[in-house]
Amino acid sequence: MYIVTYIYIYIYSNIIYFIKIYFPCFIGQGFDRHLFGLRKLAEKSGGKLPAIFQDPAYAAINHNIISTSTLTSPSVRAGGFGPVVRDGFGVA
Repeated sequence: MYIVTYIYIYIYSNIIYFIKIYFPCFIGQGFDRHLFGLRKLAEKSGGKLPAIFQDPAYAAINHNIISTSTLTSPSVRAGGFGPVVRDGFGVA
């Protein structure tokens, strides 16, 4: 019984943590959106990109193999999910 209770508490606490970090991202306040905006501003300025955007780690965090990003298109009636990289998958 102790193990079942422990597992329940562990799963529940992880769900609560996920909700805490998910909601800001859901409304566009994740750190990736901030970096995306900064990169677009840097690209628009026409100068050299700051080092952070040339770092392999930045490329790695932006290579999302599994995408749950909603696609909007006149071809997609109710929305859908599609891959965002060549070797990726869209998960609905």
